[in-house]
Parts: sequence; structure tokens; C-alpha cells
Amino acid sequence: MKYGSVVRLGPNELSFIDVQAWKDIYGHRKAGKAEFTKDPNFFDASVNGEQDIVRGDNPTHSRFRKVFSNSFSDRALKQQESLLKEHVNKLVRNLTAQAKTGAAVDMAKQYNFTTFDIMADLTFSESLGLLDGNDYNDWVRAIVNNWQFIVVMRMLKSYKTFFAIFSWFIPKQWREERLKMFNYAAVRVNRRLERGTTKSDIWDQMQQRDASITVAEMHANAEVFMVGGSETTATLLSGLTYYLLTNPEKMGKLKQEIRTACPRDEDVTVERLQGLKYLHACVEEALRHYSPSVIGHVRIVPEEGGSVCGGWLPGGTKVSVPHYVAYHSPTNFARPREFIPERWIDTDGEFATDKRDILQPFSYGPRNCIGKK
Repeated sequence: MKYGSVVRLGPNELSFIDVQAWKDIYGHRKAGKAEFTKDPNFFDASVNGEQDIVRGDNPTHSRFRKVFSNSFSDRALKQQESLLKEHVNKLVRNLTAQAKTGAAVDMAKQYNFTTFDIMADLTFSESLGLLDGNDYNDWVRAIVNNWQFIVVMRMLKSYKTFFAIFSWFIPKQWREERLKMFNYAAVRVNRRLERGTTKSDIWDQMQQRDASITVAEMHANAEVFMVGGSETTATLLSGLTYYLLTNPEKMGKLKQEIRTACPRDEDVTVERLQGLKYLHACVEEALRHYSPSVIGHVRIVPEEGGSVCGGWLPGGTKVSVPHYVAYHSPTNFARPREFIPERWIDTDGEFATDKRDILQPFSYGPRNCIGKK
């Protein structure tokens, strides 16, 4: 390894790939100890200026987490099982029809259709119909295109002078796509609240808790749910599909496990799938290679300073655990660049020294991803 477990990225920014860093940077703090706060330069504000469950300060995040926790629980997932099956069955029908033509299939696109349709149904009780139309609509196209804008702006914010200059030259299309992305979510929230629903969705669960949340806050959070639960999941599924197709022996092993446990279509349930060890191992290994975020989510050491991995850091220092680097370091995993689901099952053999706890694709601590299940 060319570099050690700590790398300086800038005058006041450090990157860590040690397991302990997750606890020190993102974990729960002892009584009286200040939290490492999120770097405001890393997270763009919502279009309407409201805080949301990702970008909000700690008190706001805690409030939103209580409001939405029921919507992302195991119980809620099981309640939505028929909805999930409905969309997955559409995906299977599409793939079957396309396979008969002999033409290549863009699996990343098909997975995006599926995850966006599912998240729209869960968030607004209204599918986007992407699987039916077999193409992106303007909203999803805006979300996909907006990633370029987000990445560029996030990088430039670290350099105030360059950012100030660049802000004058931001392409009009980027600004329009960002606004379109938010407005689509806001319109659908309003429509959902006006018409009500007979189905159980995020807002139904929220209203059952009699939550004090404004419509503007609903708009901001709806955008987060749509982006966070769709494209990232589709990327993971695309990566897993690629690795299984290029490793036929592992594909065969997974098929045997699934078909043994679920000989009929109706046997495929959330509860039964959760008990399949090799399937779980494949997903874990895919998350290691295709984490929802490849870079580290930057936190700032509190004013009084703090300790990370045994080293004292002054207040104001930016720190993070970069997912891709941590998951592909030979200090954390044997044969790190290979797809080996067995490493999550055979913990006594070749992979006995793997540091599995370094894998935290949904982050760690009180602000980890609410939708990781």
C-alpha cells in the first residue's frame, strides 16, 4: 500500500480507512462531548431553503427521524411486499420480452425504472410508470443529469475563490435541472396530500404519528427520498448483476440457494429472502464494490478538538472515511478487488483477517441512512 491508514487531503482535511474511525467520527458521543458536525460545504441546501433528514442539523434530523422511522421499519417493508412484487414482476416481464428479441439490454436503465417506480409509489402513492413506458420521464432525467452539477459544486466549494468565480458561469441548464428536480417532488407531494390515499405510504405513516412537519419540509424530504432510494439502489443492482454474470459459478450457487428456498413464485417473500445466507453475502460484497457513496461524508471536529484513531485533532479539522478506498484497501480485505461473497460466510479461512466492520455503506451512528433496510 502506497499510503497509510490516514491521508491528508488538504491543509485541514484528513481521510481515514481504519475501522475505529467510523466510531470516532460518526458514532454516538459520550455525555458532554460535542458531535462532529456535517460539513455545510459538502451538502447543498434544499432549493426551498428548508432542512431535511440528510442536510438538517442534529435536532432537526432527530425530529425527522422520529417522524419517518415507522415508514422504513421491517414492519412497513412487509406491508409493502405486494407493491414491491408488482413492480418486480413488471421488470421480469420487460426483460423476458426484450430477451426474445436477442438485443442487448441496458440493465442499469431497467433497474432505474424499477427503483424510481417503487420509490414514487412509496413516497406519493403514485408510480412514475417508467416500467410501462420503458423510458425516463423529464423528472428522472433531471435527477440523473443533476449529479454532474452536484459533484462539480461540491468540489469547488472547498476553494472559495474558484467557487465565487465559477458561480458566475454555471450553465443555465444545470440550474434549471436542479429546480425541475425539486419542483417535481413538490408537485407530487401536494397532489398526494390533496387527494389522500387508501394505500400505506410515507405520508400516511407520518400522519398516523400526528407529526408536526410543514409542507415545505415535506417537499424537501420527498426530494431526498426519491434520490436516495432510487439511483443508488439501481447502481448496486447493476454492479451485482455484472459480477454474477462474469462469475458463473457464483451465479449458479446463488440460483441454487434461491430456487431451493423458493420453488414457486409465491414463495419469494421478504421474510424468506432475509434468511438466505449466500444471497446476503452477495449483496454485502456488491455493497463493498458499489457502495451508494464512494467518497467520505465530511464531518468537522468540534471547537474543543477531538480524537480520531488515537490521534488528537484541533477543532475545525475536516475528517471522513472514504467508502471506496476503505473497502478496497489490502489492510482491510484479502484480495480486495475481487468479487468473493464467500468472505462474508467463511470467516475462519483465507478471509479470517478481513475487517468486515469497515463496511458501512449506509454510514454509521445516529445519522446513518434511515432507509438501509
